[in-house]
Amino acid sequence: MESRAPPFAVAHFESLAEAEAWLHSHPHPPDPARVLIGNAFHDVVHDRVTNIRRLPRNLDSSRQIGDLDYEWGVSDGT
Repeated sequence: MESRAPPFAVAHFESLAEAEAWLHSHPHPPDPARVLIGNAFHDVVHDRVTNIRRLPRNLDSSRQIGDLDYEWGVSDGT
C-alpha cells in the first residue's frame, strides 16, 4: 500500500445504527479493523471473551484523511 494512501476500511456504512447492526449480527467481527461510517473512520473492537463489541472513532485516520484532502486540494466546504 502506498504510504500516503487513505486508510483501508473493511466496510462502509451511512449511519452508526447501520454499522452497529452489522457489528452485533456478525458472528466473528474482524478485530482489529476499521470501518467508515459516513465520512469518519471507526475501529472495530470485539472482545471475544466477554463478547463486548464497540465502534470507537479513530481520530488518527480522520486526521490523516484531512491531511490528504489538504495535499490533494480537496475542500471540506468551509
